[in-house]
Amino acid sequence: MIQSNTVQYICEQCLQPFEAKPARPNAPHRYCSKPCMSKAYRLRNVGSGNGNFKGEKIGGGKKSCKGCGIEFSAYQPDRKFCSWECYQSSGAAAKNAAKAAGLSSGNCFSGKHGTDSNQPAIVHGLRDLGVSVFITADIGKGFPDLLCAYGGRNVLLEIKNPSTSYGKSGPNPRQRKWAADWQGEKPFIVYSLEDAVKAVFEKHGTTSDL
Repeated sequence: MIQSNTVQYICEQCLQPFEAKPARPNAPHRYCSKPCMSKAYRLRNVGSGNGNFKGEKIGGGKKSCKGCGIEFSAYQPDRKFCSWECYQSSGAAAKNAAKAAGLSSGNCFSGKHGTDSNQPAIVHGLRDLGVSVFITADIGKGFPDLLCAYGGRNVLLEIKNPSTSYGKSGPNPRQRKWAADWQGEKPFIVYSLEDAVKAVFEKHGTTSDL
């Protein structure tokens, strides 16, 4: 029953009736609750409704994250990462901070020129299995490509692509030296998701070449 001092409205979000005091002509009641108002606001700010929207590229604005390889939508044409986590873990955040501080990238990184093409599949596969994966491929100076954690254990993985001559050649001199100086558990060389799973879950893997 509608109270005498209230008016019945229809929520623009959930389409359910609600009661409220009569609204001013220039400020009508549009939503029944704050959750409905917040949801409507989020929906209005999707795509071209967002003030930061700069137009989607061909393909619906889909991009491949430079960090984890996952496909995502972006409003900014120059966006490269799907999340802040990937931006940081890729090493790009540290590089940009060093650049802003006036430091040459050579003082902080060895500057890998690319990521192994099999890395995204390995990263996705491990994360799907509940493994924490931190991408460290851009740290350089021989540091392994991935830092993984599962069940209280940290595991370093050096990814090699068996389809390339560089990958088939095994660890380079910098990687060998870093592994030799490292006092913790040695990095595992992995060529596939299967290798990575064995290294993380079964504590088996190829470390003899490091």
